[in-house]
Amino acid sequence: METIKKTITTIEQIKTQKGLVLQRTLTHIATSDGTLCNSYTIKRNEKNEVIGDSLKIAENQYPITCVECLVTWGEVCNFTISDFADSEQNNFTETQLKEICFDNCNSD
Repeated sequence: METIKKTITTIEQIKTQKGLVLQRTLTHIATSDGTLCNSYTIKRNEKNEVIGDSLKIAENQYPITCVECLVTWGEVCNFTISDFADSEQNNFTETQLKEICFDNCNSD
């Protein structure tokens, strides 16, 4: 199986608590739904205000510059196919719960 390396370059903006907008450009390891570091997403605060966003500006053009992608890749690159379980273990099963909860759940 041929491995295809994919990258995306983004301009990222964040809003600080002082109201300043900071910007940077990074190239990330691309995944099927974003980036390995998950920075290619909209971030919101508790008031649902956008405090972080990014814009894809290039694909497969530049070397990876994202430190978070590098660290994540380093942590997972030693896994092999034998470390993964059968995908049937990923299936959801029905519960008697009425709400999503993990602490003090009652099935009523």
